[in-house]
Amino acid sequence: MTIYRKKYKPSPKKWISASRCAGFRRNSALAPANAGLFHYAGNCPVRYIDPDGKTTRITITNQKVKDLPESFRKQYGLMGSGKMRIVGPKGKGGETVVDTYLMSVTDDKTNMTTYYEVSRNAPCLGDEDRLAFNPKEFTEKFYGRLLDLGDGLGDKIELWNSMSGTNRDTRADITGDGAPDYIQIHVGGFFYRKDGKKYLMGSLGCFGLNGKDAGNNGRDRFMPDVSRRYKTGGRIEVYVQRIEE
Repeated sequence: MTIYRKKYKPSPKKWISASRCAGFRRNSALAPANAGLFHYAGNCPVRYIDPDGKTTRITITNQKVKDLPESFRKQYGLMGSGKMRIVGPKGKGGETVVDTYLMSVTDDKTNMTTYYEVSRNAPCLGDEDRLAFNPKEFTEKFYGRLLDLGDGLGDKIELWNSMSGTNRDTRADITGDGAPDYIQIHVGGFFYRKDGKKYLMGSLGCFGLNGKDAGNNGRDRFMPDVSRRYKTGGRIEVYVQRIEE
């Protein structure tokens, strides 16, 4: 069966022809865990398409870095864990160690993929295992825009979708509950503000660069990587995979 020039085999329910949009290839070190040619689109390239090839694509996976093959972790210097601030009354939160998840960035012009680590927890006093934003579907597609957090925090990527409205200067309704959400990818771990002081980032629902990508250095690798690809024209798409609790 051929749909949009992509071959589909009904019996194993798999897409079997390659796509130039695929963020993970069969020869990737991730193949044992994510062997699908259309893994980036949640194995649904009819619903999630790239019509003009001008997309910078960020995929926040549900794959814990510590569970990836050791050879892959070593190749990309991945750590598998990072530190976060526990959100609570001032001076009473403390810190905790969380697992990190794999995040990839790719685009169709260069067809090059880079890998990063993000935290997907939002620990708070009394619930240190609380998850950050977690989509309802296995993979949900959002759009992203680059913004400056200010106060020395640097750039962030804010997510929005069709439920967010047309005014990108207001907080987006990502979850569709009628209330504004504030879902971002931003600096994580220990970082320095403009005042030169060291801080530990927490989360109220956002994704924080962490592990090897924690702090100012991780932010200053990831954000320019996205910006350079995006400036070639097109859009930023963010795919978030659901963590099964």
